[in-house]
Amino acid sequence: MHQGATDLITMFDSLKSPGPDPEEIHFSANPLPNRRHDFLAKGRDGQPALLISACGATEVRPPSIGLQHLMVDHGLECRVRQETGAAITGTFSVVRCVDADRLLQGYFLRALVPVIDSLPAAPSYSDIARPVNALAELFRRLALPARKPIQGLWAELCMIAISRDPNALIAAWHATPEDRYDFSAASERIEVKSSSGSVRVHHFSFEQLNPPECVRILVASVFANEAGNGTSVFDLVDKIRYRVNHEAQLVERVDQIVAATLGSSWRHAGNVRFDFEEATSSLRYYEPSKIPSIRGPIPNGVSMVRYQSDLTAANPTALSSIPPSCQLLRALGEAGDSEEGRGES
Repeated sequence: MHQGATDLITMFDSLKSPGPDPEEIHFSANPLPNRRHDFLAKGRDGQPALLISACGATEVRPPSIGLQHLMVDHGLECRVRQETGAAITGTFSVVRCVDADRLLQGYFLRALVPVIDSLPAAPSYSDIARPVNALAELFRRLALPARKPIQGLWAELCMIAISRDPNALIAAWHATPEDRYDFSAASERIEVKSSSGSVRVHHFSFEQLNPPECVRILVASVFANEAGNGTSVFDLVDKIRYRVNHEAQLVERVDQIVAATLGSSWRHAGNVRFDFEEATSSLRYYEPSKIPSIRGPIPNGVSMVRYQSDLTAANPTALSSIPPSCQLLRALGEAGDSEEGRGES
């Protein structure tokens, strides 16, 4: 059975801190479903931890990790009291959130999901180290400056959430927010543009609308207007987790790109919400040749050309007109697509 983020948060909230104890209990904990040797735990300080039992005592232990909000130690002997009252002593890899901030603790618990999902039934230290190191990289990125506005990231996640094939879009998603196109695979490119208000005015670079002849591009245009009861970046991430059946590597990739994009603005991102229904109903696709633009060549010595283009009078392209051979472009969703009819997590 899959353990979702909501399940982990509920499980953690049900735990009581061990506090001072004559038996020197380090954690109160519950075993994870179908992983009776691994535990979600609460320390004496009330902070969450994941305790993973490693197989192969002779294997070299990975180095410890110490970050501002995350600590990882391997091969620690811990005394744990379960909800049943039974106390056990075991040796674990201990992954801890070392912050009393409830919002950060929630982020930590959400980020544990792909870590847990990626572990084999009887993990070695090397099995544990890979997803835990990825978790540490995610927390490192959260301390860096934001690299893109929240609205732009939200629009990209919206495209993945409503797509016919989210796996394909996640695999093609930009490695860094500064990439020229948001999604790239073989000779296909997708650029996502969003605007607030009700006018399709977007900014482009010269190169985005003047690709080589062998490259086929679609520009996705959506309206992203803030709404108090709307959908946040993290709500869309949850939708995507469900769409890809919580596949650990895909979820990890989404989490890493979101963290790299948001950086230290992640705390604010949970409070910024957009109208999901308006965005999906407003979605249109455009080929570069239909968009008002500056055509090449540009004069020698001129570079970094960027401009604003109004797509109001441009003719959109229907996905049904895209050849089946264009697998990335055909993976997109049509206007009006949403999670309705797909089920919810």
